Amino acid sequence: MAQRPARLRSRSRSSGAALAGVALICLAIAGLSSLAFFYFSVPRSPKLDPVSLCPVSGPEGITVVLVDTSDDLPEIAQRQVLGILDDQITGLPAYYRLDIRVLDVAGGRSRSLFSKCNPGDGEGLSDWTSNPRLARLRWIESFKAPATEAVKHSVTAAQAATSPIMNFPATRRSRSRRI
Repeated sequence: MAQRPARLRSRSRSSGAALAGVALICLAIAGLSSLAFFYFSVPRSPKLDPVSLCPVSGPEGITVVLVDTSDDLPEIAQRQVLGILDDQITGLPAYYRLDIRVLDVAGGRSRSLFSKCNPGDGEGLSDWTSNPRLARLRWIESFKAPATEAVKHSVTAAQAATSPIMNFPATRRSRSRRI
């Protein structure tokens, strides 16, 4: 029996399969490198102290609110002060410490009502790498609610004859001359 000569495979078919294999390998390398870039470029939140909510390395800034309670505030002024202080609480940047102090009129010193860092309210966090809803709930529970409560307690009057802040010598009245 006569043998048939073996058919030679066409070069175009084998080179096309090799080209497709190289393209798949390049695609896999590009995908892995983009994932690595994403992993290393995402900013990490600092490790927080559980008591003060500040980064272990220290707060990035400090905001001190000193409330002078030596005089009673009218109702309208109290609402305005509470609104300003609430704006301070909600506008505080992440990882900044808020220290709310009230003047102790009798002792001539101040005492702290609240001193914690803002752990961040979840705004700007990615749904892929973090949980913004959980961060918002944690912010309300551990920072905003206690700070708001401290602010409400800070505007109660202590009734004093003079304010320790505004206690400076009386100035002479200026005389005006007519020309």
